[in-house]
Amino acid sequence: MCGFCKTFDFSSIGYTFHDGNGKIYSPSHVGGVPAGERFKYCPICGQPVKNSTEKQDVAGEEDNREQSITMTNKEWTRLALYIAMSGKFRERERAGWEKIATYKSSEGMPIDTTALGKVEFWKETDQMLGQIRQKIESCF
Repeated sequence: MCGFCKTFDFSSIGYTFHDGNGKIYSPSHVGGVPAGERFKYCPICGQPVKNSTEKQDVAGEEDNREQSITMTNKEWTRLALYIAMSGKFRERERAGWEKIATYKSSEGMPIDTTALGKVEFWKETDQMLGQIRQKIESCF
């Protein structure tokens, strides 16, 4: 999560897309934005967002809560294989965004203000998937 999505209340704005026309709006009525029209990802870093400031305060605790799932050995093996095989893809994505993050306009401003957040996303994703793979391999 970046500083923007940690502090911004995404439940205060929404989006609609009808007949090929997209709109971003802030509701003028009590009750806020319907859940289906709320932003699901931060426009800066691309991470999933919490849709109220109350939830954002405890997001770290919720995000790190352990979950259990049941898989067959074949499913576990396939997941570990996929994580291993997709490693080069994640490396290329991160490297590409690192390069994009260096591009500046003639005024010296970043051309893509989301690039650094995306670099961080790919680093964290690669690290997390490495941890998941270790957990899988420790079961065999």
